[in-house]
Amino acid sequence: MSKKYGIGFLLLIGLVFGYFIVKQSKSPAAPTPPSSGTKTQKETTQTVPERTVTINATNFSYDLKEIRIKRGEKIVLEVKNTEGFHDLVIDELGVKTKQLKEGESQAIIVSSDVAGKYEYYCSVGAHRMMGMKGTLIIE
Repeated sequence: MSKKYGIGFLLLIGLVFGYFIVKQSKSPAAPTPPSSGTKTQKETTQTVPERTVTINATNFSYDLKEIRIKRGEKIVLEVKNTEGFHDLVIDELGVKTKQLKEGESQAIIVSSDVAGKYEYYCSVGAHRMMGMKGTLIIE
């Protein structure tokens, strides 16, 4: 009799486990929104970026050494990696792309209400020390 209950218990555990696996595989993953600077995500979804700036990353340099935006302006910064393995970081604004392989790109939203000069750089290895950096100027 107890063998019968043991088999039933194992079947019940298997059904519950199977249910959760099937349910998890059917639930769609939430899309990852572009990361933003000093704005909250709610504010980011309410206003449309005014323009797109594309910056190309090659070995140890970006093609743009300076990017200028107006205070409060929201831009899409599209980082395209054309050679090597790179990312783009702006510490003061909380902006960071993922590390991009050659041929990959990522668009991020950048904005700030605080005027100033902000360094952007590649955090991979010693790329920053080798000159892979630039300046975002918010006027």
